[in-house]
Amino acid sequence: MIVITRKKIDEMVADKVQYNVKQITPLGYQKPVEFYSPKYELAKEKENGKPDLRTTLFWKPDVKLSDKGRADIDFYTADGYSTYSVVIEGVTADGKLIRTDGKIYME
Repeated sequence: MIVITRKKIDEMVADKVQYNVKQITPLGYQKPVEFYSPKYELAKEKENGKPDLRTTLFWKPDVKLSDKGRADIDFYTADGYSTYSVVIEGVTADGKLIRTDGKIYME
């Protein structure tokens, strides 16, 4: 159960702490920030000598599809062999929610 109130924090102070109640303060709307992804086509990035240990490889919340309903997405994987989870979520032009997931195996 979620309860949202409009009271100020000092109005919501309880006399005793209840073990089954969690108070949170949502951040609300935030200005989006650009997701960092290395640009290995630049020699400076490719030859920096640091291993690429990223756990999130790609994040782009505003992918647009072509007229044919396709989108090409390019990204670099981290160093080493791994299995990556892929999750694609979105909203269709007519407002339907979509979601699919899968795996990418890098050897």
